[in-house]
Amino acid sequence: MQSFDYIIVGAGSAGSALAYRLSADPKCSVLLLEYGGMDRDPFIHIPRGFAKILLGDKLIHRYPIDHKGYEGTNEEWVRGKVLGGSSSVNGQVYMRGFAADYDALDIPGWGWKEIGGAMKAMEDHELGEAEFRGIGGPLKISQHPTPSAICDAFIHSAEILGAPRCEDLNSITDQGAGYQPRTIYKGLRQSAAKAFLGPIRHRKNLTIKTHSNVQKVIIEDKIAKGVRVKTRKGELVNYFANKEVILSAGTVATPKLLQLSGVGDEALLRSLGIEIKAHSPLVGQNLIEQRCAMPRFGVSHGSLNHDLRPLGLLKTLSKYIALRDGPIAYSAFEVSALIKTAEHLPRANAQIGFTPVSVDRHGTSITPDKEPGVLACSYILKPKSRGYLQITSSDPDAPMYIQPNYLQHPDDQKDSIDLFRLTRKLFKAPPLQTYNVTEMSPGRQVESDEEIINYYLEMGNSALHATGTCQMGRDEKSVLNEKLQVRGIQNLRVVDLSVFPEMTSGNTNAPAMAIGWRAADLILSK
Repeated sequence: MQSFDYIIVGAGSAGSALAYRLSADPKCSVLLLEYGGMDRDPFIHIPRGFAKILLGDKLIHRYPIDHKGYEGTNEEWVRGKVLGGSSSVNGQVYMRGFAADYDALDIPGWGWKEIGGAMKAMEDHELGEAEFRGIGGPLKISQHPTPSAICDAFIHSAEILGAPRCEDLNSITDQGAGYQPRTIYKGLRQSAAKAFLGPIRHRKNLTIKTHSNVQKVIIEDKIAKGVRVKTRKGELVNYFANKEVILSAGTVATPKLLQLSGVGDEALLRSLGIEIKAHSPLVGQNLIEQRCAMPRFGVSHGSLNHDLRPLGLLKTLSKYIALRDGPIAYSAFEVSALIKTAEHLPRANAQIGFTPVSVDRHGTSITPDKEPGVLACSYILKPKSRGYLQITSSDPDAPMYIQPNYLQHPDDQKDSIDLFRLTRKLFKAPPLQTYNVTEMSPGRQVESDEEIINYYLEMGNSALHATGTCQMGRDEKSVLNEKLQVRGIQNLRVVDLSVFPEMTSGNTNAPAMAIGWRAADLILSK
């Protein structure tokens, strides 16, 4: 029988940070399980290699969702299937969220004092130390390295609309625009695996097992005893936990594992023939996801399209290989604006990412346009719409049912319409008009409120920031208590983005890592 003090399921952003901290005590044995393989693929480490990774299946989980989007096709949510999880395949945008997001949770131990402190402790930030910005931590953060005239024009245009220029986007409390903080260092991706696992793989008390498909949590007498794993060879192996089983598999996979293990809505589980271990009807509920619009604009100059098309790409690749610099070394967006869609709001409720690259979609192919162009990615930061997900079978390999309910709440519709029109206004501002900006898509066929909402739904994208499906809270109905312990089951915790009952403002990689870091404090303080 193989046993460890702690078993962590999922080596993504939260799980890697948690393993880093728990295994710092040599007396504590930790088993870290990852569904995918090692992070050896070279495209993981090339920052804009994610564009190629996301087109394949080798490093990606693909989850069908109940939504028809582009060209009437069924959409999928993608997640990382490799050491480092989605932090190994994402766009490397590093946004902490507003301090007010965490304080508004009103959950002891999860305010900005604690989460901001966790982020400061884990960071090694290029801009140096500040009140809630860290140096000396394992995670290297850099600013976009190469300012450009067209990016400056975007920032200046956002200033005209009320979002002042700032050096560090993560320092603003109201609204602002600036160059993008990134999980990139010296031209290489800084995934959770690179930052948190790379320095500690030598620890004798840390065991990392890849290609480990966790089938269920083993629960006896309402106590989590361990996990059952299907290996790469198809064998079933049990691992046992002396102290705790910790699920860090993410907003989609963690509630799936709970339901497969008998923790969830009693009626659903009984209908699938699963033995009830704890009736917890909110498992898989409260699914929160942003819906983004990605309009394309033609420009007279300043675009990087040529540098990323076949002929220019050879020169761009050569520069990257020689200097670890150039467009391939950039994150998904060079600059971003956190901006209000209405003046009365206390702080920014929307984010507009900008890159001087425009891409056209043809089926599964994504290629930069032949003509010079730029792209915006606009979405509401904290949507009120709520979806849900659930297993469809007791078979762990069966697909889940995922209903995102994009833009179902009237406030989300109004705010998204306002944001779309604000984005158009931004690109008509004088600084960007020096680039002779013209809207390539969606164009004049999208003008009315109804047309704008249809554009979001039919031509937009998921921001891939899903949150909330195993929410923590003080009330007994919540899936977890404020220490992330699963109600009704001993020695079982959840440590990933599924725990937040509300979405934080912006991209979610930083909050996910902070959850893992913060959870270690709660676990080690027992």
